[in-house]
Amino acid sequence: MGQERTIRERIEDSVKRFETDVDCFVATTSTGGRPNVAPLSVLWHGDVFFICTRRSTHTVKNLETQPLARLVYGSTRDVVIADVSVEIREITDVDDSALAAEEPERNLMQNGRWLEQP
Repeated sequence: MGQERTIRERIEDSVKRFETDVDCFVATTSTGGRPNVAPLSVLWHGDVFFICTRRSTHTVKNLETQPLARLVYGSTRDVVIADVSVEIREITDVDDSALAAEEPERNLMQNGRWLEQP
C-alpha cells in the first residue's frame, strides 16, 4: 500500500478525476427500493455533472420519481463517490458549451441484438 494522502491531496485527486474521466457508474433507486447501476458517459462542466441517456432507461425512470443519484468514479482501490441531486433536461435545453464538450454515444446493441457494422 502507498502512503496515505492528505485531505487536500484527496480533494485535488477527486477534482482531477471529475475533469478528466469520461465514464462513471450511476446508481439510482426505484420508488420500490430496487437499485439500478448503469455505466454512463459523464461530463463535469463547472459545478454540474452532465449525463446523457435515453428517457426509456431505468436510470431516467428512477430519477423522475427520486431525483438523487450516486456517481461512482474509478476502481475499488481508488474510488470517488459523488452524491448528487438531479434535474432532468431535454438536450435542447442544455447549454451549448456543455453540449460541445459532451462525448458522443454509440449504441452497440438494441433490443438484445448486436447492431450491424456500417
